[in-house]
Amino acid sequence: MTHNTDDAMSDRLSGMRRAYMLRGAAFLVLGLIGLFWPSGSVSLMLRVFGFFLLLDGAVQLWSIRQAGEPSNHLWTPLVTAIAGLVFLLLPTASIKLTFVLLGLWALVTGASYLLTWWRMPKTYPGRDSSRNTGILALVLGLVLVFWPGTGAVALGWTLAIMALVAALIMFYLASSFKRMNDIL
Repeated sequence: MTHNTDDAMSDRLSGMRRAYMLRGAAFLVLGLIGLFWPSGSVSLMLRVFGFFLLLDGAVQLWSIRQAGEPSNHLWTPLVTAIAGLVFLLLPTASIKLTFVLLGLWALVTGASYLLTWWRMPKTYPGRDSSRNTGILALVLGLVLVFWPGTGAVALGWTLAIMALVAALIMFYLASSFKRMNDIL
């Protein structure tokens, strides 16, 4: 009976090892694409996200129609579907718009910190931190508003690094399943 249990466990570990190796390979490919094509990888992910938003909007519309709900409930799925279409068909514009909006937010935040710094008493201990944060936020905001593509590249590299780390973890787990299988 122990022999059958060991065989079942060995088969399960082998299956898990293959699954983790495949996942690791997928993450490795995604990471390399993101590393060497950072803005394109973000564009691809936005297209996938757009597809899911479009699908979600369609499912919501269908369920509202099936339930016979009033037409004033249609605006949420319609906005979801339209956002999905924008991400799906215009991912580059979506990226730039997102970073421009983030840049505007950083400009407002930076101005707020600088205004706070200006109004603080000169003896207040956090005064310099408020000024430095405000200046940094203003600079970041200006970069994102006037050069939104730099944000897309930075995001692409961040996603690439995350995918490569995930690949390493998957390969490590696959090798640990191999070692456990060898022990059995």
